[in-house]
Amino acid sequence: MIPQEVYEAIRQTEKRILLAAVDLCNGWVILKPEAFIQLGLDKKVVEAATEMHTSDGSWTGSIWDKDGKKVDYAWGISGLAFLELVSHAFGLKVPGFLGRGFQASAYKKAIREKLEG
Repeated sequence: MIPQEVYEAIRQTEKRILLAAVDLCNGWVILKPEAFIQLGLDKKVVEAATEMHTSDGSWTGSIWDKDGKKVDYAWGISGLAFLELVSHAFGLKVPGFLGRGFQASAYKKAIREKLEG
């Protein structure tokens, strides 16, 4: 469960910082927490979004490193989960999609519409 203070920190984040963080994300990538810290995102938001991700051995459920090798796990921030977190912080109603890429695009569109008017 995400503490309310994390949602509040997201809502209080400068628009340019939050949009830059959203731009890092897609439906597949697991990012290093440092990427979000460097943008200026509140550390409590970064900590809440950071988790251990494990491969299941399947083609779609495995984690691949930047060199194309399968890895057993990755510690970081799922781009899709981060987009969902931001959407929830603003109470956005985003339709569900089957593909991770389509879902990420829907979250990004809703977030941009909220922040850019």
